[in-house]
Amino acid sequence: MLKKWLKLVGVKRKNNMSMNIIVAWPPNIKEIKKVFDLTGMNPIFAFGDVIFNPGGREIDEPLAFHETTHSIQQENYGSVGSWWERYLVDKDFRLEQEIPAYRNQYARYCELVKDRNRRIKYLYSLAYNMASPMYGRMVDFNSALKIIRNGN
Repeated sequence: MLKKWLKLVGVKRKNNMSMNIIVAWPPNIKEIKKVFDLTGMNPIFAFGDVIFNPGGREIDEPLAFHETTHSIQQENYGSVGSWWERYLVDKDFRLEQEIPAYRNQYARYCELVKDRNRRIKYLYSLAYNMASPMYGRMVDFNSALKIIRNGN
């Protein structure tokens, strides 16, 4: 299903690897914590073809699509480490990377859930996350809503 969906949205992987989930912190967690305050958060991280899930939280299909988007971005960037270095220091690059990830997550959710009330609640929760301190407040809430829904 994932490969078919990625093809439909025009995302190309250089390989057919699927994402592995590991209950651990990513190898660059020290650098991540220098930039983001993760206190009270239960984050997950894409690092190559691995989703690092230190809290062991549930990863539903829309969230897996979000993280797979980052995996593909890292693959296309040339180096996972280089992608992460830029992601951590360049707020504009971070936003550029999060836009398709959040849009893919929301699109997949809308494919699975037809109830418009549930969809709008989900959209609002995504916008709240995108505008949160976890990402360095790269956009405000209303901008995040518009970006996730419309892409700009």
